[in-house]
Amino acid sequence: MAAYGASPEAVDQWTQARNAEPEDVQIYHCNRETLRVWLMLETQWKRDLFSGAWLGLDYAAIDTVHRLAGLTCSQKRFADLREMEATALPILNRKS
Repeated sequence: MAAYGASPEAVDQWTQARNAEPEDVQIYHCNRETLRVWLMLETQWKRDLFSGAWLGLDYAAIDTVHRLAGLTCSQKRFADLREMEATALPILNRKS
């Protein structure tokens, strides 16, 4: 990260977060597959090439992930993923 211009503080913060023990969370069974797809989409975000701002999920990848996972993408699941994306974008784009 330092090679890409991240400050030493940002590198330390990222390293500490990455090495932290994961917290246990409970997921309702009805949300299990949506969360599973969300986690599989972690590398499928679009970013602005100039500002680095997070723009959102690559929607074409949503169908691909479902197909490769043997799942069907319902309208409800797509809406749920879009809601998760809308919640994540302000956090991802927050200025430190």
